[in-house]
Amino acid sequence: MNLEDRGLLSWNRVSNTYSVHPIIRSYAYAQLGDADRVQANSRVVDHFQSQPAEDVWRATGLADLARTCAGADTRHYTPSDFPDVSMSQDNLDQLLADIAGANEKD
Repeated sequence: MNLEDRGLLSWNRVSNTYSVHPIIRSYAYAQLGDADRVQANSRVVDHFQSQPAEDVWRATGLADLARTCAGADTRHYTPSDFPDVSMSQDNLDQLLADIAGANEKD
């Protein structure tokens, strides 16, 4: 059984990249000396800084949540979609139903 079979290493055939399981990554990082850790951290920073900027938007209140969910009938949302708002699945479902009902009245 190899690392890929055990789920410790995965290969994305589309992008031709490998991904190492977080536990293995953590173990390997702990084996690095200080200078190698600095270099590894710099490479990670360089990689993410080279990526296009994301338009990260998070709801900070119910009004923001309502605007975000306006098209809720085409997507299923869970509370984890809105990490800055504390809400149960039942409350979120009710809010989405209310928004859908308000949109139908318009």
